[in-house]
Amino acid sequence: MHTTDQQPQAAAADHTQPPPPWLVHSFPFVSKSAAGPADGVKSVVRLDAGVVSLPATAAAQILIATVQLGTPPKSLAVNFDTGSAVFWVRGTSCRSARQCGQPNQQTYDPRSSSTYAPLGNQSEITTLNYADGSRIQCLRAQDTLTVGGIQLLRQPVCVASDIQSNSIMSDGLIGLAPPGLFEPANVMSTMNLLKPFKDTIVSFWYNGSDSMAPTLRSGVVTFGGVDTSLFTGTIGWSPINMTSKYWTLPLTSIALPGGQEILTNTTSAIIDTGTTITSLPTAMFNALNAAMFRGRDADGLGTYVIDCGTVPQLRAFNMTLGGVVFKVLPREQYFRYGVYCVLNFSPSATLPPVLGSSFLRNHYTAFDYGGRRVGFATPVGGEPNVFGAGDAAGPGAGGSGASGGGKSDKAAAVGLRAMDVRTVMVVCGSLLLTAFLFN
Repeated sequence: MHTTDQQPQAAAADHTQPPPPWLVHSFPFVSKSAAGPADGVKSVVRLDAGVVSLPATAAAQILIATVQLGTPPKSLAVNFDTGSAVFWVRGTSCRSARQCGQPNQQTYDPRSSSTYAPLGNQSEITTLNYADGSRIQCLRAQDTLTVGGIQLLRQPVCVASDIQSNSIMSDGLIGLAPPGLFEPANVMSTMNLLKPFKDTIVSFWYNGSDSMAPTLRSGVVTFGGVDTSLFTGTIGWSPINMTSKYWTLPLTSIALPGGQEILTNTTSAIIDTGTTITSLPTAMFNALNAAMFRGRDADGLGTYVIDCGTVPQLRAFNMTLGGVVFKVLPREQYFRYGVYCVLNFSPSATLPPVLGSSFLRNHYTAFDYGGRRVGFATPVGGEPNVFGAGDAAGPGAGGSGASGGGKSDKAAAVGLRAMDVRTVMVVCGSLLLTAFLFN
């Protein structure tokens, strides 16, 4: 997710009563939050020396997992956001209404940690302003961050003393920005400096099964490398644009059935685990919507819906990203909420294409800080829909794809295609749709 003056961030929303179908500035969303996969990652798994997998729940498809901060370690549930750089947590000094001191909200107390140290002038407050209107005010510090049992010593962190938002936040956020952006509190840069993990790679698997079993997790976040049990075939890597402060890849084509091309010029697309919906520049979105969906803006803020009766008529189209052709299947183009079918695409008047979790959940995705590249593979629980550069397979065509593999018995046990319905409110009107799941 994006901030307006620093980095992107994922906000969260919590409502105890079911909302009406459509509200100004917000709409209902569905997400999966369950106990753990039946035969996948049930708890933290040490895959190799310096490689760990964290089981994750989700809020509006944005993965949340538990890390520890301080000595003795304090467990905190945080978002993992490749669209931002700042690592911040809720501090005990926070007194914001609804955002602090509420049941199930954890806080970090610097006074209780023997490894805490302040950073910089403690009278200087860092302010983070976010696109949905949220604002975080925090003080810089450093402490020991523990991820899956592996320690990052003297990790810079911003301890929040004030959180202003219409959405209830998780306990914090770990920014995972690429090398092009300098930020002391970027966990990726600390990983690269201290090298406690095998590689400076963080990878994401999103649950993709139709199963509603209560033992399923929403996803897995792996630090130090990739989890080969969660994808099939090989990972196809593409170099990022090093002049950008985001993980960006060249988007060179959006090809529709019949050969129509949406793009008139090559652009850069941001790959962002802290965003839910895939955002496209307005002209690009309008062309795609007119040709493929004919959706209508349900709230006047960019939330587009289609007639659910037209879903069988949806067709796959191809998107060329980083030199790789991705087939965007009909089931990946929308999600169903009650009687509504909501597009996984939204227009933006100000931002380049932003590919959020609605795109990433269909792929195993790895972010390689040291190699300055992003990689994709077919996830366990998914279907092959990636073609190598120059592959002749078109929309609707078969083929094994560059990532290889297909569905397996294990795939059915550890995916998340149908999200269970829980009432969640999502701030809309900024293109970044994020939410905190209320159980």
